[in-house]
Amino acid sequence: MQHDPRLNQEVAEKIWPIYEELSREDLSERCLGGYTQNANESLNSIIWKFAPKHLHSGPETVEIAAWLGGCIFNEGYLSILWIMQLLEIQIGEHSFEYATFVNKRRENKQDIRRKEMTHEARKARKRAQFDEEDDDITVEDMLYGPGIAE
Repeated sequence: MQHDPRLNQEVAEKIWPIYEELSREDLSERCLGGYTQNANESLNSIIWKFAPKHLHSGPETVEIAAWLGGCIFNEGYLSILWIMQLLEIQIGEHSFEYATFVNKRRENKQDIRRKEMTHEARKARKRAQFDEEDDDITVEDMLYGPGIAE
């Protein structure tokens, strides 16, 4: 039995450059360290905080959650205050302070993650582990061993 091609020729010609771009060697090299979780997962986590998967949400709710999630992902929690201001909702001083605090905490977490992933951080952890193993060797361990009296 002969099957038709899965894609017609015009579609294949349009998507081939995209396929070539996404299969570049330098993009694959980014995954070598095992750090393959991408920004989309982070955005999804923000969206599902507004519209949890285990609760039924209508399409409008999910769409609003997606818009709010995108705002927070790109601009931080101050974007929610900007939206409230556009809706002429009065914003208190504590709201601004809290949004600023949460944004700063979010930035600090990201900085820590970024540093942990660097080569220097891995080398430093390895050195610390090596130093710890050296500390476990006592003077008695060095003076006692098979054939030491010979």
